[in-house]
Amino acid sequence: VAWAVGEAGIILGTVDAGATWRTQYDDGRTSFTGLWATAAMTAWVVGDGGIIKKTVDGGEHWMDQTSGTADDLYAIYALSADTAWAAGHAGTMLFTADGGAHWTPQVTGTAVSLHGVSAADADTLWAVGDRGSVIKSADGGLHWTAQSPGVTVALTDISAVDAQSAWASGERGVVLKTTDGGANWVKQDSTTRADLASLRAVDGNIAWAAGDGATLLRTADRARYFAEGHTGDGFQEFLCFFNPQESQAAVIIKYLFADGTSQVQQVALPPESRTTLDVNGTVGPGRDVSVIVQADGAIEVERPMYFNYLGAWSGGSDAYGSMGPSVNWNFAEGYTGAGFDQYVCVLNGQSRPAAVMFDFQTQENGPVSLAGYIVPANSRATFRVNDLLGGAYQNSLQLKSTVPVIAERSMYFNYAGGEGGMSWSGGHSVVGAPLLANQYLFAEGTTRSGFDEYLTLQNPGSSRIQVNAVFEPGQGQGAPVTRIFSVDAGKRQTVFVKDVVGADKDVSIKVSSASPFLAERVIYFDYRGYGADWTGGSCIIGAREVSTEWLFAEGSTGDAWHEYLCLQNPNSSDSMVQVTYYTQERGKLAPESFVIPANGRVTLVVNTHAGPDLRLAARIKVTSGPGIVAERSQYFDFGGWTGGHYSLL
Repeated sequence: VAWAVGEAGIILGTVDAGATWRTQYDDGRTSFTGLWATAAMTAWVVGDGGIIKKTVDGGEHWMDQTSGTADDLYAIYALSADTAWAAGHAGTMLFTADGGAHWTPQVTGTAVSLHGVSAADADTLWAVGDRGSVIKSADGGLHWTAQSPGVTVALTDISAVDAQSAWASGERGVVLKTTDGGANWVKQDSTTRADLASLRAVDGNIAWAAGDGATLLRTADRARYFAEGHTGDGFQEFLCFFNPQESQAAVIIKYLFADGTSQVQQVALPPESRTTLDVNGTVGPGRDVSVIVQADGAIEVERPMYFNYLGAWSGGSDAYGSMGPSVNWNFAEGYTGAGFDQYVCVLNGQSRPAAVMFDFQTQENGPVSLAGYIVPANSRATFRVNDLLGGAYQNSLQLKSTVPVIAERSMYFNYAGGEGGMSWSGGHSVVGAPLLANQYLFAEGTTRSGFDEYLTLQNPGSSRIQVNAVFEPGQGQGAPVTRIFSVDAGKRQTVFVKDVVGADKDVSIKVSSASPFLAERVIYFDYRGYGADWTGGSCIIGAREVSTEWLFAEGSTGDAWHEYLCLQNPNSSDSMVQVTYYTQERGKLAPESFVIPANGRVTLVVNTHAGPDLRLAARIKVTSGPGIVAERSQYFDFGGWTGGHYSLL
């Protein structure tokens, strides 16, 4: 349920998430400039000449309220169906405590026009306006104090998170944030000079802003979220941090547990460094744990886990954290047959419970929808998909939640499809995709002996799609192979890559479609490089686009650790890249440059390139030419637990 307002007295309403909009009011003359809804049936609008209208029946009727002013009103904010503030021309501020039956003027102490107002609670509220004006009240608007945001452009909107935190937006792309009640406002890098008209914050980390020229911005404020994590018997969990900046980075780590409790850790990351934290040692044994990482700088963090699952299947997994919660999560891969255990971990960092629904697309039994599952506030929950589905199913998943959450899928396996009937045990973990895309790029991939590679395509849409796939073999291994796969509505399809390109090929993949979809690549292996004999598997969602910079926080060239960087250039011209390693043992190493040929890929053996016995992060930066795709592969023997994991941000 949503509303939109605009010029010429228009009020539109939707009850189907915007698929259709119905005109609820249209007087042909009034400009409505402010709107706030407190529930599916209750909303206010404000506009020219002090007009205030309210609906209590979902927009079937809009009733006039007496504002007591002829000044234009630009914004309204309601804490409830009874309590609201309206702001407008020449410092106008109105307050109601009875649902708008009576509106009382408040003295703001400013003569500038106020374009935004927002309340954190019944006492704490801010308003913003022309000439960089910010005012705050600590007593529900009875008294107001001016603050100094450090800008002079008009501020157009404000969104309070709590009594200490708020966001503001304005002209020329200005976005401000305070975390100390407004004593200091910090200008954010919004990446635009467009005038911003409105802003909404989800929490202290995530905000949206919109403005001129169809500008739409979103920030996650460098936060990363990990839903999965376990420190029980047979599991070792780490957090690997990479700070590429020339200044120290302050990091706050919040560990959330299944019982609703939490633990906070603060860490200072030195400039240009790689740091490893032992999660088991921090939170103690036997914990199901999710993690939220917040930093004051541009860092990267990964979560490697090593395990001996059920005392039988050893391996490891690695994941980049999600940039923010969502009410929708998509997973293309999944299997609950013999030798496979599939889980979905859900992190609910909100202050209210989340009701989650699982919409599975199974190859064997079509769609399966399951509802009625609750994740308590500020906690995590684990769901075993084998139990949810109750049988052997190849499955994709759309997870839906009533509040924004983080969802991650973990799989542990004893893969029996290996060469000669061998069993390859291991596991992998993937943070889901909150949004679908029209293309995915995979840098790594091989059909050499000891490797079985699959491509899984998910179409959660309502009509059949055509997916164009280009398989790019390694240099000297033949011409690209193109295939078109038809995926029916609400279906998934699995492609065995060796059947497409043949055996003994290194292969990068690009898949694309005119319609949004999801693609994951799974590799099961018996890795025998440099004398190893380590079985395992990995799974990743492809990159949506090329980039001129790639950062990897995890990496090791120690004894029984083999690391590779696979660099793919899917463009028609060469790219020059610079690779720099940041080690815990020797600091930052001297950068080296490489040419990645057009429509080609280069694999770096990091043990040789960087040197042995290092724990290291890597930075790959394009110095000339088009962007590339970079992927890191890591194979290991972790104290007898053998396996591997791949990483692609």
